[in-house]
Amino acid sequence: MRLPFAAIAAALWIIPLQAQTSGPSGIQGVESDDFSPVMKINGVVQSDNPLGGIAKRWSLRSFVGKFSGVTKHQLYVSLDYFSAASRKRFNEASDNSATRLEVTSIANESEYGCSKNAFAYGCHYSQDLGIELAAEALRAHAAAGYPIKVTAKSGESFILVISPGQIAAQLDTVERCLKYVHAHNDAAPGPQGPQLTKHSQLGFKASEITDELSAKTGMQKGPGIVVFEVTPGSVAERAGLKVKDRIMAVAGCGPRIDSKAAMQKCLARKKAYIGMVVDRGGNLTAVGMKLYAEGN
Repeated sequence: MRLPFAAIAAALWIIPLQAQTSGPSGIQGVESDDFSPVMKINGVVQSDNPLGGIAKRWSLRSFVGKFSGVTKHQLYVSLDYFSAASRKRFNEASDNSATRLEVTSIANESEYGCSKNAFAYGCHYSQDLGIELAAEALRAHAAAGYPIKVTAKSGESFILVISPGQIAAQLDTVERCLKYVHAHNDAAPGPQGPQLTKHSQLGFKASEITDELSAKTGMQKGPGIVVFEVTPGSVAERAGLKVKDRIMAVAGCGPRIDSKAAMQKCLARKKAYIGMVVDRGGNLTAVGMKLYAEGN
């Protein structure tokens, strides 16, 4: 694994979320492991629990690709309320420039704890949703805070504010994650001028699965290109690449790789390190290959 999570946490001075310990002000922690292609940065949770109203908990979270550096931001919102009528179904959001924001359902609105007695309060409902945020919008609201209006199908709405401190801490941690990713994925060769490994000497062969190859090998057609040969003792084998791995993406070469030609074009631009995301038996795994020798 090119970016072990322990090294990431140490380099960023952040304690994993699982440890239940806060990192820098405004950040709860970084959640990841050696098998995940992304780091998830979790902001501290804020809450509002008005008597008889909708209990709200919200936090910023960001996802940083360990190899691609692609970053996404999301406001995670958890809602709890009682209603004698029906579900409210919150499914829309906008900011103070009236820009509609994409809303993703993380946990569908659940109903439980209903009462049928006289003077009953009704049912208890909960819902988790994610509101996608642009980095440019976060930066634009870094000084005054970022108000987000959340609206339900029932017509009810409320406003959440992402504080300047939350935004600053989140963006700062994202930048440190990106610096770490870039330093390890695109590290320039040392001043000694190390010997570079030629792309043709990496020691693996891969191709998209055509009808002919599918008939010969039994491999299924699908996204990515499949590794069908790994040379023993090669750079590819030492990096952990295996036969039947399906290479889905390569850092710096777009969101996916779908052909042998695209892979060759991508590798031709690499000078120090190749970071891949492969599908291995249905699980995504990161594989990294150095194009220069240690100590040179």
